[in-house]
Amino acid sequence: MITLTLRRRGSSVVVSLPRKILSLLDLDAGSAVGLAIEDGKVVLAPVRRRPTLAQGLEARAALERRLGQRLRDASADTASIGSRVPPRIANPPPVDSTSPRRRS
Repeated sequence: MITLTLRRRGSSVVVSLPRKILSLLDLDAGSAVGLAIEDGKVVLAPVRRRPTLAQGLEARAALERRLGQRLRDASADTASIGSRVPPRIANPPPVDSTSPRRRS
């Protein structure tokens, strides 16, 4: 456990978190955190905000660009496989429906 010191900053009391802890939690100055009291302990947890519609649409477009390129690459890779796969039978032989069927 790390021991930190509370300090007065104006009319508030603050605690500074070490940079290593912030980087482990992917936090920085201005990040939102939730505060709870559990069993007499102060618990801080990152609050992940929902993206705005514009951020969501941009993320979707970026994902489609990445996946689209991968799909095009995969399609090109499988095109070369097609020459090694035997062709389908164009006209399969007819099934004789008049012959008696065996029951098991």
